[in-house]
Amino acid sequence: LDHHDKDFYITTNADGARNFKLVTAPSDFSTDKWTDVFAYDEKVKIDDVTCFSSFIALEGREDGFSQIWVFDPRDPVKSRQTIMFEEKAHTVGLGINAEFSSTLIRLSYDSLTTPRRTYDYDPNAKELKLLKQQAVPNYDSSLYMSERIEAEAKDGTKIPISLVWRKDAISSQSPNPIHLYGYGSYEICIEPQFSTGRLPMLDRGVVYAIAHVRGGGEMGRTWCCVCVCVCVWFA
Repeated sequence: LDHHDKDFYITTNADGARNFKLVTAPSDFSTDKWTDVFAYDEKVKIDDVTCFSSFIALEGREDGFSQIWVFDPRDPVKSRQTIMFEEKAHTVGLGINAEFSSTLIRLSYDSLTTPRRTYDYDPNAKELKLLKQQAVPNYDSSLYMSERIEAEAKDGTKIPISLVWRKDAISSQSPNPIHLYGYGSYEICIEPQFSTGRLPMLDRGVVYAIAHVRGGGEMGRTWCCVCVCVCVWFA
């Protein structure tokens, strides 16, 4: 919930929007006057909204990844943009944005190969400015690579898997050891985040994999509820 001009912006699961949608409401919150701003999409999960004087920022998930969308409240459909990053498997979230009049969005970012970064994003120029990066002694990100693949479950559902490895420590001619991790419960998301504790394993030629199984919230509420309502064996 946030406020802009004469309207409140509300994330709601009304009308069967299990993954939530964004609506505007008048000051009396009359539900018959609610207007969809970010219409419901079963492939998109809406988590939070932050209003600025000239634009609105949304946090959520799409295709298993955390995302941030920005739009002009005067034309929310045509002006909508997704903040893009080079690495597909990443984790991004809004930082502390206390100034309503700010023309920049503060956000945090990391990935399986990139330590935590703090950015300012300019919606008008569509540009990211790096402000700070977590210092990791003796770490060279160019030595590592990450990828997102999919595995087919027994019922045919594609399960996303995030992989990371050290490029010069594995062989393309023979099998390599893999450490597979997965957790699926309570709609908790296991994000593809950076970890210094994982580096010794990667440096020894082990591929690290995170299976984003059902029960978690990576693909929205349906991804979690299928294990509760159907069968945990299909996770």
